[in-house]
Amino acid sequence: SDSPLVDMKMMRIPEVWTTNLCALLFGFGLYVMFTIVPQLVETPTRYHFGLGASVTQSGLDLLPFAAAMLLVAPFTGRLSVAFGGRRVLLSGCLFAASAYVELVLWHAHTWQVMISAGLLGIGMAQGYAAMSNLVVQAVPQSQTGIATGMNTNIRNIGSAVGAGVATSFVVSSLLRDGTPAEHGYVLAFVLSAVALLVAAGTALLIPRHPGEVVDPVEQASTMLAGAAAVVGTASGVE
Repeated sequence: SDSPLVDMKMMRIPEVWTTNLCALLFGFGLYVMFTIVPQLVETPTRYHFGLGASVTQSGLDLLPFAAAMLLVAPFTGRLSVAFGGRRVLLSGCLFAASAYVELVLWHAHTWQVMISAGLLGIGMAQGYAAMSNLVVQAVPQSQTGIATGMNTNIRNIGSAVGAGVATSFVVSSLLRDGTPAEHGYVLAFVLSAVALLVAAGTALLIPRHPGEVVDPVEQASTMLAGAAAVVGTASGVE
């Protein structure tokens, strides 16, 4: 086509295809939290891994996710300027992976589920912003809309596949009465953690942007200054 909806030459740009591959893996692990964790916490307490939560309580258990995104998202732009989009994306992948590692090891109490939800919120806030910034920096201004749209589509494909695969692990490990067994949830969490760790490795393949800060001393100084500014702002609000 003389004027394609998506210019595939753009999709071959190293910064674009590596970021999109990371987006696919990043999305794979994200929505498992919302797909199977509510069912896990609503499992009756007569099963040794169930928390017996109501539908309302299971939603409140995931509230730290929204709170973490609300608090972290406004600072992701400054972090990208200080450390570069690659490092922010890498950090987001690692935070999100740690959420599922925490669930693999500890999911017997409500507060443990809430901690994992908060970690995922931090990871998603960083990852979403960083991926958009990376693809926008890599393409001509006329193609930023298509580039970010494709990145979102690819991430959503990963989310759909990840949620489907994780759910299949849960429903294929049923007890005699039809209740999903604990090991099905654990396998789903392990799969999500692995996908996000591979996404972190993929983030390291993204070429460094010419304007990215590379001096570790300067990075540390910038981070400390940013942290002091955040603390000062918080103190002023209080």
